[in-house]
Amino acid sequence: MIFTTREASPIPSRQSNIRALTGGHETALLCLFTVLLFGVHNSVTVGALKGYGSLAQLLATVLLAYWFLSWLCARDGDPGFGRRPFVSAMLAAVGWVVFAFLAAYTRELGTIERSGTFRALAHYLAFIGAALFFSVLATRNGGRVALAKALVFGACFSALVGAGQFYADFDYARIVAHVPGLRIADTAELTSRFVVRAQGTSTHAIEFAVVSASLVPLAAHYWRFATGRGRAALWAGATGLLSFASLIAISRSGVVALTLAVGIYSLRFNWSERVTTVFLAGGFVGAMQVLAHGVLSTLRYFLLNTEDDASVAGRTDDYGAVSPLFWARPWLGYGLGTFRPELYRILDNQYLGMLLTGGIIGFVLLLTLILFVLGSAVSNVRFQARTARIEEADLTYAALSGFTAMAVSAAFFDLLSFKQATAVFLLLSVLCVVREVRNADDPTLPSARIRWARP
Repeated sequence: MIFTTREASPIPSRQSNIRALTGGHETALLCLFTVLLFGVHNSVTVGALKGYGSLAQLLATVLLAYWFLSWLCARDGDPGFGRRPFVSAMLAAVGWVVFAFLAAYTRELGTIERSGTFRALAHYLAFIGAALFFSVLATRNGGRVALAKALVFGACFSALVGAGQFYADFDYARIVAHVPGLRIADTAELTSRFVVRAQGTSTHAIEFAVVSASLVPLAAHYWRFATGRGRAALWAGATGLLSFASLIAISRSGVVALTLAVGIYSLRFNWSERVTTVFLAGGFVGAMQVLAHGVLSTLRYFLLNTEDDASVAGRTDDYGAVSPLFWARPWLGYGLGTFRPELYRILDNQYLGMLLTGGIIGFVLLLTLILFVLGSAVSNVRFQARTARIEEADLTYAALSGFTAMAVSAAFFDLLSFKQATAVFLLLSVLCVVREVRNADDPTLPSARIRWARP
């Protein structure tokens, strides 16, 4: 008898099963998802499906099915399943979504509220499924880079559409709706008090501003690490375009998100880079004055004259108006998707909305999820820096900056009610939490096993 080694068969995993189900075209599916999320106006839907017919949401539902089937095939043979915190967090979110959906039916619901519960259920499950699917892609070599670049390029296209709206009142949604079978489900106002208000391919200008601002650190990351003047110019243009887009939406939330995203990301700079950033910011402000005259003065008016602003008054009045409603059902809330503007009021605060629809349980879960993502991102940055993965660490920190900006902005608008914002929020969490698995760290790779063998 002697000791020999042999190559063991690869352990079945979600990664290998997803590759089998998709034919190895996960990156192509990422590109398609990006095109549908950013390239098709979010107010355009498949006509017969109405509120359920967003093309990006339909594809996200398919991705959820792919992920679920791969999990069914791999659950007995994937030793990494129980050690993947992002999957556990998303499954906890799915559990809460289903629980909140069922909790809505503990009271009598009208037709509008019942419809709202099903729409919210389809919305949350679809984009959580997309995040789970792309979290598997992110573990592969180059997967996180592909995901980050897809988000930036998609947002840049939306920014170009927004620029067309700002300068020429370009109605992109109606152009896309000319495709047979598509229709415009929702429309948003494109004018503010003084100038045209851009919204890109988003449903609303606030969503457009916050999404663009939150992705500025990712573009800046690739600018910092670009090799060659051509690539540096490309990523510098993307950074400037997304910054420009976040301001032409004429949104206070966009200004807050841009300030936070750039401010947090700049903490990673050395002093020379910070000084350069200050000079670049000054040049950007000057360019805004020339290229988008009236935008900065309008934003300054909005930021300094909040006492007479109806939007600010409405947000502060929300607390007193919904207090009796909250105390009527403090723990479970009114149920998923039931707090409809047609019946109650518009809540420009995701956390306040979560208190009403999900109760204290849903609110605590949302905060726990946000803190989990932030804590995981900090841990990943330290690990990647310690293992000399400097560029990976910087990418994680850029995603952390954008995620934090979105989490804070959720206090100023109902972030998770919008498809583009929800998708970007969850995909940034993928970049924050999930690391590329390499070599011996990968539980799906073949390993050498010692066995008894006869001579």
